[in-house]
Amino acid sequence: MNKKHLGFLIFLLLNVVFLPPTLMAENRVVVLTGVLEEQASVAGSGLTNCIGAIKEALKKDNIPAEFLYSNLNETAGEAVIAEEAKKTVEKIESMKPRALIVLNDYRIKYVATQITDIPIVAAYFFNSPQSIGLPKPNITGIARGSYAADMWKMAHQLTGGKTVGMLSKKSFAMDGIRKIMFARAPALEQATGVKFTDMYLCETFAEWQNHVKNWSEDLMYIIDTSRLTEGDRELMPEESTKWTLENAKAPFFSSNEYDVRYGALFSIVTSDVAWGRQAVEMVKKILAGTPVSDIPMETVTKGSLFINAKTAEKFKIDIPYEILETADHIYE
Repeated sequence: MNKKHLGFLIFLLLNVVFLPPTLMAENRVVVLTGVLEEQASVAGSGLTNCIGAIKEALKKDNIPAEFLYSNLNETAGEAVIAEEAKKTVEKIESMKPRALIVLNDYRIKYVATQITDIPIVAAYFFNSPQSIGLPKPNITGIARGSYAADMWKMAHQLTGGKTVGMLSKKSFAMDGIRKIMFARAPALEQATGVKFTDMYLCETFAEWQNHVKNWSEDLMYIIDTSRLTEGDRELMPEESTKWTLENAKAPFFSSNEYDVRYGALFSIVTSDVAWGRQAVEMVKKILAGTPVSDIPMETVTKGSLFINAKTAEKFKIDIPYEILETADHIYE
């Protein structure tokens, strides 16, 4: 190799090795999840599936990414929350990503909205976009599709039930959903023939058990079965669902596939996988140079039906063939 070629090779190597960090990470994406890393696989299948879909889609398109699992605890006091949110914001800004994906209502409200110089895609949130500060000049996102009307109508068709109550682990997201449901109740009753009574929010498994044992509505709609506490232990979601199946007097359906697998009668759900993939599609537009202001908020449009045949048998419910044939999965 002559000196001219050797010199050119050294020049190339130096430019690769000593590129400024901002150029090395030109297309790097940071994903702020809604849980601690050790909780990511047990927080319920919805978030786990969404995170998995994001990882898969980013990898498929060779987009470098880093996943952050913040310690933001919504049960802590305002001062603690503000301090932890500040640390998370500083961490993200120091990483200088080209784009940021933020999952979970709490992280969006307390972290994403405090960042002004990084393009952000918000996903996996359950409150209305407006209630958590969206959209903003640098934030767009994908809202959850609602299938409440479809589920209540189907539950009414299968059981004849005319009243429904909702049951969930208490959280910031569920507080928001409760407000939304009260606002939508008259329209839902008119559309489905089912009257919404209340949404009961629990911190402990004992509270959950008490509600189930004293249930007065015709139908039970369970939302979030994760992180219920019994003493100093957090129950796995399936523990709560299995106990509910054994003790519920009213047929119960769910907001997610995970609960159907362990005993809920059925669910029509927003596809969490589609939610994650849709978030990555938005990120790809940002990486291609599209300003966030030109990327409008979207809604997850794909829904899936899951049915538990054993639960139908337990409650002596006959599910018509025309419903069964549309199911994405039937748990036997």
